[in-house]
Amino acid sequence: MPSLGPLEILVVLLVAVLVFPPQKLPEIARQVGRAMSQLRRFQGNLTAELDRAMTESDPPTLPPKPAPEASPANDDELSTEPRSEPSDS
Repeated sequence: MPSLGPLEILVVLLVAVLVFPPQKLPEIARQVGRAMSQLRRFQGNLTAELDRAMTESDPPTLPPKPAPEASPANDDELSTEPRSEPSDS
């Protein structure tokens, strides 16, 4: 959550005084405080739940990779046709 500097807080208070009547400002401040408290509580609970879920779950296991097949020494071994012997004619 971004933090507010003194200038931002002053601007927010000035706008609140101009928009809302002074008699309602304490009630509005309490409501904003409660909302912020609930939001922080919700954020803390969500963070704790996610941390617990991440630590309880087993890491996914990948299947073992198959061993690489031996490559043929030359291209003749790749063909599926029978080789013909050269004739001496």
